[in-house]
Amino acid sequence: MTTAKMHDLTFRKLEDGTIQLEQQWGIDDPVTIEVHPSQLRHVAEAVGLLEPAKPPGQPRALKKRLERLRSRLVDIHDDLAAAPIYPPGSGSSADDPEVQALWDAVVALEDVMDDYFEEPGDETETAPDGNPPGLRAAEFSLTSPAAA
Repeated sequence: MTTAKMHDLTFRKLEDGTIQLEQQWGIDDPVTIEVHPSQLRHVAEAVGLLEPAKPPGQPRALKKRLERLRSRLVDIHDDLAAAPIYPPGSGSSADDPEVQALWDAVVALEDVMDDYFEEPGDETETAPDGNPPGLRAAEFSLTSPAAA
């Protein structure tokens, strides 16, 4: 069982994996709550201390389907952009708002694919606070009971 303390908040990881938080309020008995690690992560994400986690694994089948969809959309766009419009001389079908909207959909799909199927190691930048992307600097520090 790992225990740590920050000011009057004690927290420990219990044998079943839950996290116990305990805080003393005045002379009364301490207030204790046990939370699942996923609940604690959700709270940290909700208050902006952590970036939301990406789904585990990146399903290859989904990636292949999205790549086929993108390829098909590009083909449709190219066919429409090259098609003659009537009456002749009234402009280019490439300038048609629907053709442009289709291309905007292709770009949006590419953006989603880039975000979701990012290769490991692509995130090499660091945030302004010096932490890795997705991890924000805490406004406090944790010390072990031995250091307190």
